[in-house]
Amino acid sequence: MPDSQCEEPITDFFNQWTDKFSRSTRPTNNDLVLDISGNLKEIEKSIASVTQWKKEVTEVFRKLSQDLEPKVPGNLRYIAKNVNKIKRGTTNTVKLPRVELIKSEPNNHRQLTTWKKLKSEETIMASPGMAMVKSTYDGLEPRVKLCFLCLSIFPENLAIRKRSLIYWWIGEGFVDGKNAEQEAEKCFKKLCDSGLVEGIYRQYSRSPHSCRLHPWIRWMAIEIAKETMFFDFDLNGKPIPYPSNCTRRACVATSRGEKEEEEEEEEDAELRAEKVNLEPNASKLRSLFNVDVNCIECDEDEFKKLKELVTLQLGRWSTAPEHHIELLNPTFLDHLKLLKKLRYLGLQGISRITELSGIQRLSELRVLDLRACHNLEKLPAEIASLKKLTHLDVSECYLLEYMPKGLGELPELQLLNGFVVNIWRKEACDLRELTNLNNLQKLSITVGKDAMQVLDPNEEVKDGVLEPIGDITGLQSLRITWGSTIENKKYRTRKMIARLSVVTKAVMRFKRVLSRVRQPVPVPAPDHDGDGAGAGAGAGAGARLSIITKALMKFRKVPRRLRLALRTPPEQPPLSKITLFLPPSLTKLDLQCYPEEEPPRFIRKEPHEKKKSLEKLYFRGGWLKSLRGIKNEEVSEVKFIRLGFLRKDFDMKKDDFKTKFPSLQNLQVVPRKDGAGTSSNCTF
Repeated sequence: MPDSQCEEPITDFFNQWTDKFSRSTRPTNNDLVLDISGNLKEIEKSIASVTQWKKEVTEVFRKLSQDLEPKVPGNLRYIAKNVNKIKRGTTNTVKLPRVELIKSEPNNHRQLTTWKKLKSEETIMASPGMAMVKSTYDGLEPRVKLCFLCLSIFPENLAIRKRSLIYWWIGEGFVDGKNAEQEAEKCFKKLCDSGLVEGIYRQYSRSPHSCRLHPWIRWMAIEIAKETMFFDFDLNGKPIPYPSNCTRRACVATSRGEKEEEEEEEEDAELRAEKVNLEPNASKLRSLFNVDVNCIECDEDEFKKLKELVTLQLGRWSTAPEHHIELLNPTFLDHLKLLKKLRYLGLQGISRITELSGIQRLSELRVLDLRACHNLEKLPAEIASLKKLTHLDVSECYLLEYMPKGLGELPELQLLNGFVVNIWRKEACDLRELTNLNNLQKLSITVGKDAMQVLDPNEEVKDGVLEPIGDITGLQSLRITWGSTIENKKYRTRKMIARLSVVTKAVMRFKRVLSRVRQPVPVPAPDHDGDGAGAGAGAGAGARLSIITKALMKFRKVPRRLRLALRTPPEQPPLSKITLFLPPSLTKLDLQCYPEEEPPRFIRKEPHEKKKSLEKLYFRGGWLKSLRGIKNEEVSEVKFIRLGFLRKDFDMKKDDFKTKFPSLQNLQVVPRKDGAGTSSNCTF
């Protein structure tokens, strides 16, 4: 309240009281009236001093509030977060005991079936622990709730890949924009922190790479998904294949019963094809997700009707490598061009896909996941027309020889995994094109050992093809994998000439032998005794036979010479120390199968306003022997180092790392699979 508003009522009150008192007093008590009037004046003075003191205190608190205003909300959020952690921790550890399935397989729903027979799901849902879990769900943001309901279709206690969830959420539009990757990561972290989802960590990893659902929490998610028509389930908690009561989202799931599943488990049967039924409302379907079908068959005419489809996930989502998926009739993918509204196409781990045609017409596509499509040989050259594409993943596509030109024309691209560096194909995309991608944040590439140096026609050594990476200003995470040596074109030509020369010489020699065999052999004159004719004929035949025998003996050596030529390739030019040019925003560098014993030299080309320090440095596999060769300041701020599967004679100790990297906080060493070395996780 302002001071003027506080002072005026008090003054008016005392003035009125004084007037009334003076009018009501008798004239004979003048002395008493004067005393009271004097006391009232002293009281007024005291009130005035109190009012002045109030003004001073108010000013002090005003200045104090200005100093504390930016700090208090953050502290309150921190306190609230810790209180929620304590509540969640108490709920998860006491009220929800861990329930293990009989057998962890995608088609196993025996636990929920048993609960249904015993009619215990109602008791579980009514327990105080589940009430706390439900309240936790109610306190989530709307988009985080939607992300959580996506997990309801997955079997309980099975590992769900985080990357597959992120792609799905981006495709559904739950997270969008330039920072869609970071927003999806935040949603995943919130689900893990809330206790609704259990994060799964790799050895020594600081962040979860996958997650799983507790059976009771999944049952709660199923009930909510059914109420909101997010997905539809049967009485045993298994997703119902389309058609179902939910017309917007559908699952590709097995139609087998419990007895059939048990028979297949016992007999270890081969893959059974499941036909995807899209009728009768295929034109209204917006999302189609493959849950547990390993062999998919889809009618082409029905697939053409999915014109409103937004997300299509037919690939694998499990972290298990044995989760294999095949398409019985891959030709239905030729009609992808009709899905004009498609935002997410997930074909991860599907075999028998050699190429994709027509995807250049998917103008709304955001995510294209082709990871581990082992039969994929090439990408369409028109991929540059996907202007809204934010994520392109072609990692582990080992038959993919090069990337098509035009990737630099994808302005929204944020993640590019599996870029293949090929310096010999004219139609291959060059790393220089990627410098135009201002939104690119994550990049993983595969390169041959000799691509670091290229011999030009003038026999002059110039900088390696990886130099343009330093000009990708927004890149934050970089992974480089060195594969087999890609031979220089000149040396490859010399090898071919060496092979052809051996064959050519052998052919020319054989032609000369044939010409000599065809020439008439001189026959000596017959003797007068009558025996000369037979002797002359025998001599001519013997001469011809000797020529053929010598020719065969010489020609027999040709295959041996050819084999030697094939086994002995021409000498390759020696490689000098590898130089890596770091982007200004790079914070994580992961080098796999590094081909040299000495570490690379790190260089940042020019100072940049967005320059950040490298914080994470990983070496996995390869011939690295030591990190002592790093001499510049680009790695002085490294906080986390991870070394995995290195050579036996790697000779750096813990104290050496602390000396070399003064800001180091954590060092992780993963031993090789052959038992060489010891694992360690050191915190400084």
